[in-house]
Amino acid sequence: MEKPLRLNSDKHIHFFEPNMKPAASIDVNTKFIFHTMDALEGRAFKKPDEFGPEDVNPATGPIFINGAKPGTVLVVRILAIRPVNTGYAGAGSGAQRIVRQFNISGNEIRFSDHISLEMQPMIGVIGVAPREGRYSNMVAGDHGGNMDCNLARAGATVYLPIFTEGGLLAMGDVHAVMGDGEVGGQGIEVAADIEIEVGIENWRLKRPLIETDEVWATVAAARDFMTAAWTAVGDMVGYIGMRFGLSPPEALLLVSLAGNVRVCQIVTDMPTARVELPKRTKMNV
Repeated sequence: MEKPLRLNSDKHIHFFEPNMKPAASIDVNTKFIFHTMDALEGRAFKKPDEFGPEDVNPATGPIFINGAKPGTVLVVRILAIRPVNTGYAGAGSGAQRIVRQFNISGNEIRFSDHISLEMQPMIGVIGVAPREGRYSNMVAGDHGGNMDCNLARAGATVYLPIFTEGGLLAMGDVHAVMGDGEVGGQGIEVAADIEIEVGIENWRLKRPLIETDEVWATVAAARDFMTAAWTAVGDMVGYIGMRFGLSPPEALLLVSLAGNVRVCQIVTDMPTARVELPKRTKMNV
C-alpha cells in the first residue's frame, strides 16, 4: 500500500491570510499527513505573557489543493490523529499558575493518583486562507482557524468554505483531551500526526460545518459568545433548509426542538460556538 504524503512541522504558519505561500500541493482524494507541533512549540514552561501571536498555535501548511476554487467547499475527512511525545497543560495565573506534563500512551491519561482521563484527540486549529484580512492562529473566523471544537476528531468530516484558489489548508494545535470551553486556556497540548483525505463539493458555505456519525454542527466565532451562538443558529437553519427542503421558519422550529447550542471555547478574543443537530432526528430522505 502506498504511504500517504507527509508535511513536517518545519513548514508552518502563525497567521491565516489570502496570499500564503503553499508548502505543498495535493490532488483531491489523496491521503495526506500533517505533522504538527504542540501549541507552544515545545516551550511549555515559559510564562504566558512572554508569548505573542507569532509564538502560539503553529499550523502546519498550508497545502494547495488542486482544483479547489472560490465559492466551492473543501471537504476534510479526518482519518486519524496520533499524538506523539509528552503532553502538557497549564491553568491559572501568577503565583497560582500550574503547568503539568502528561504521559501520552494508550487510551488513558493519568491526571492524578486517583483520576484518569480518556484520551480523545482533537484538532484545535484547522482552516483555509480567508477572503481578506490577516487572522492570528489564536482566533477563529469564517475561514476556520482556532475553533477549538471537540468534534474535530478522527472519523469527523470538516467542511470549509473556499475563498482563494487552492484553498490553502493548514492545521495544528492538537489536544489529547480538552473540555468544551477550554476554560483554563489549554487542553493537553501535544505534537501529533494528523492523517486526512480531502475532497471538493460544489455548494455554498459561509462558515465551517462539522459532521460526525452523531451530529451535524455549524461553527461560528464572534467578539462575544451570544453573537457567535446566534450566527451558528442561522447557519444551521440555512444548512438544514437547503439539505431537507425546509422553509426558514420550519428549519428554525426544527433547530429549536432538536438542536443544541454548545460552547467550543470562551478564552480568546473571538469565542467560538457551535449548534449541533443530532442525526437521531429522523429524516426520511
